Amino acid sequence: MKTSDYETMPVIASGGTLAVVRTVIVISTRAASLIGLLSLTVLGGCGAARATSTEPLASNTNNSEWLFEGRDEDNTFFSPLTDINDKTVGQLGLAWATVLPTEDGAVGTPLIAGGVLYQSAIFSRVVASDLRTGKVLWMFQPQIHYAGNLERHYGIVNRGVAMWKDKIFVNTSDCRVLAIDRKSGKQVWEGDVCTDNKALTITSMPHVGNGMVFVGTSNGDAGTSRCHLSAFDANTGAPRWRFYTFPGDPAEDAKSSDPDAMRMAARTWGKGYTPHGGCPWDSVVYDPKLHLLFVGTGGPAPFVLDDRGTNRGDELFSNSIVALNPDTGKYVWHYQVTQNDIVNFEAIESMTVTDLRINGVMRRVILQAPKNGFFFVLDAKTGKFISAKNYVPVNWTTGYDPATGRAAWLPETQYWKLPQKRATILPGMGGHGIQPMSFSPLTGLAYIPATDMAMDFVVSNGTEYGGLDLNPSLHADTAKTPLIAWDPIAQKERWRVDHPMPINSGVLSTSGNLVFEGLGTGEIEAYRADTGKRLWSFQTNGGIAATPITVKIDGRQLLLVSVGNGGSTMTLRGYRALWNAPVRNSTPRLLAFEIGGKAQLPPVPPVPPLPRPAISSSQTAPVGKGAALFDLNCAACHGQQTLAIRGAIPDLRRSAVPTDFAALKQIVLNGGLVQLGMPKFDLTEAELQQIRAYIIQQSWASYEAQQHGRELAPDWK
Repeated sequence: MKTSDYETMPVIASGGTLAVVRTVIVISTRAASLIGLLSLTVLGGCGAARATSTEPLASNTNNSEWLFEGRDEDNTFFSPLTDINDKTVGQLGLAWATVLPTEDGAVGTPLIAGGVLYQSAIFSRVVASDLRTGKVLWMFQPQIHYAGNLERHYGIVNRGVAMWKDKIFVNTSDCRVLAIDRKSGKQVWEGDVCTDNKALTITSMPHVGNGMVFVGTSNGDAGTSRCHLSAFDANTGAPRWRFYTFPGDPAEDAKSSDPDAMRMAARTWGKGYTPHGGCPWDSVVYDPKLHLLFVGTGGPAPFVLDDRGTNRGDELFSNSIVALNPDTGKYVWHYQVTQNDIVNFEAIESMTVTDLRINGVMRRVILQAPKNGFFFVLDAKTGKFISAKNYVPVNWTTGYDPATGRAAWLPETQYWKLPQKRATILPGMGGHGIQPMSFSPLTGLAYIPATDMAMDFVVSNGTEYGGLDLNPSLHADTAKTPLIAWDPIAQKERWRVDHPMPINSGVLSTSGNLVFEGLGTGEIEAYRADTGKRLWSFQTNGGIAATPITVKIDGRQLLLVSVGNGGSTMTLRGYRALWNAPVRNSTPRLLAFEIGGKAQLPPVPPVPPLPRPAISSSQTAPVGKGAALFDLNCAACHGQQTLAIRGAIPDLRRSAVPTDFAALKQIVLNGGLVQLGMPKFDLTEAELQQIRAYIIQQSWASYEAQQHGRELAPDWK
């Protein structure tokens, strides 16, 4: 990151400003998901900028605002704008581009009010930009207090901000929620979500509604600590209530927002086992029409069912949509999308609340396409199951019983019982992830950014996922990430567009008969909402992961896209499809498109050459199990087989640290860079020596390939 990249921006540690808008479709890219930094300079500074009105925002958005993640409180990700439509979209061109103050592309859906776009970046930075020019007006940079444990460090990524009246809200990975004044960019209040619990973190965006801010916690699927949803007063930051999503200490339960719900849940877990899992780490929707708060939860831990006690029930409230009273946090109802889960088929994916005519009767319903591959329609008032049908191929069940709303696992998927202790499961990686789907009231279709990919589940003691060895790379070559148009009433696919890996962005539908989706390989594309025909595509030179949005300003409709480098593409294991893509070395930018735009993007700079390694492989310990140890402990952040895609996480082949074992030991084993986001690891010195030897071996292999005009690429075979 170069200072010159941001010289037009007043970089501010805790101050800021606003600006003004036009009509915009915004798409943000995904920042680095996990950490493992060996070096990173955190931006800071001070400054100020001009402001516009911060009058209280109306509950319902208009054409110049995007106040909620999904635009409206129903979370539809649907825009009524029509200037950019199926007849004019082919005329879209670049209007302007600006460099963002972040090492990776922005992740969360941008919000727009008063002519200013607000978005988050890694390390809980909040950036405000003028929508007329793209100029960055201010950046808020909180201090993050890293604890050194692995779980909390999953929070390098920040998935977005929330807005309520004159405030912007952002979560931090060290378990706080911060309120920022929209006008000044300065912090107004701070809420303590879980700072006393070193095993919890926050990777989600905050959610707002009913004058409150709702924040869910996470533990990285490790099952190491108890998760909860907390509510804070949006104006003052005062804590209002806390709902635990699974039972625990009865004394602690007595202080929760609903002790009766905890006692009910406690009866559903197996004997001889302490409940774990069920974290509410992503999807939360407040419905003002029913005055209910809907919360999606994660799966139980560990994954192997027989490790979770005997005489099990439904293990509530894991894998569930839970309805709460938003005033008190009291339980109202729940529906569990996956019972007896063995592969983490969570219900944390985006939910849409809408009205559908079903069998001649208008009903208020919840729509969700969770990880298990089925599209659900539920009664929003009661939680009653209406229907479910698989939207991607599944092999774990034959379907849901319409009378009970339950599905049974097939024997051939219960890997720990099989002689080979292994099973290939579809959709192993989850049919739908955190990228939001869209629902169009005009077409009546939901548009799902899906994943059609198998995963092998192998019993392997000592691995980090509760006795399992998971390697999604094995099936990545045949995987697809289709965009699926789904009829929720008929429970039928209407059209699909198949994409290869990697995972792509969230989806926007519009009244212009369009659907927009950004791809991990850098394209932003538009399709006819009724047929799926591709009408327009533009290579942005950066991966795109978040959702397009659109507003109108000065009578013009723009398409805004945040693009970024390696971490933004969700390619934690270096998908081969991206190896020659421009996203590997792109600059994080905010791009604006409009009808008739003529601006040009600068070319993507070439990947810098690898330096000659400072020491030879003969000067290290034997590699031994170094490759396997690296894959387990390091690859998620630093790239499969050390072959990193550039971003905020250092490419270890370019780092001087592995050449000095004392320095490497200080960082990896002793937590020498904990405050910069690099966790410490529970490894022996001998294991670290093998990892070091493997890194140096790979550095030489990459360097020698470069000398012969080649480049190493990830090899999963």
